[in-house]
Amino acid sequence: MRLPPEVVEEAKEIVREVAGPYPQLDEDVGRALRSRQMWISLIDAVWLLKYQNRLCSKCGECCRRVDAVRVTVRDLKRIAKHLKTSVDELSRILKLRDRGDGSYSMEGPCPFLRGNLCSIHPARPNVCRYWPANYVAFQMAEGKAVELPIYCSIVREMYVQKLAATVLWTRFKRENPKLAGQVKKLMGKLLKPPEDMDKQPIWERVEWIIERIEEAGKHLEIK
Repeated sequence: MRLPPEVVEEAKEIVREVAGPYPQLDEDVGRALRSRQMWISLIDAVWLLKYQNRLCSKCGECCRRVDAVRVTVRDLKRIAKHLKTSVDELSRILKLRDRGDGSYSMEGPCPFLRGNLCSIHPARPNVCRYWPANYVAFQMAEGKAVELPIYCSIVREMYVQKLAATVLWTRFKRENPKLAGQVKKLMGKLLKPPEDMDKQPIWERVEWIIERIEEAGKHLEIK
């Protein structure tokens, strides 16, 4: 995987703080970037759900660069109430396009963006509330390769943490192969999904992973 040099350097700094500098660091970084562990997974969606509000830098880029914003009838009612207007009038002003699935598309960049901030933040559409976690989940549900925008501060931090963790695991496996095998076996057992997992709605799968991560934390005494 290709990441901006500054993201890689931030991850390496975390590794140095945790494990100290060591000769194989650059080699381990290269291995980590080539490993499957750097692929985006549902576990990353869980991570984003947990931290996205805390990590958002309010840069406005997600609203500015978007081609279309998906809004539901419920979203429109909430926004119309917030703006003290009718749904029909709001729909006319926004020139919504019917998506044919009970939702509508609002052309981007988002017309509610003022500077870098959302002018209807309390009433914003659900797609905005759960971004970028929902983007990961829906892309995976459609069987697409997930690519996240590195300009987003939330996504950037996720990659920094993901790379640092992968590098530390790479070193741990090399220096403690037996213990690493035991940890991997335990995690595999705790995170083994039901046989019909692929048939479950995407958010039920996310909830299942959240529960398993919490359970794994108890077993591994993570605090």
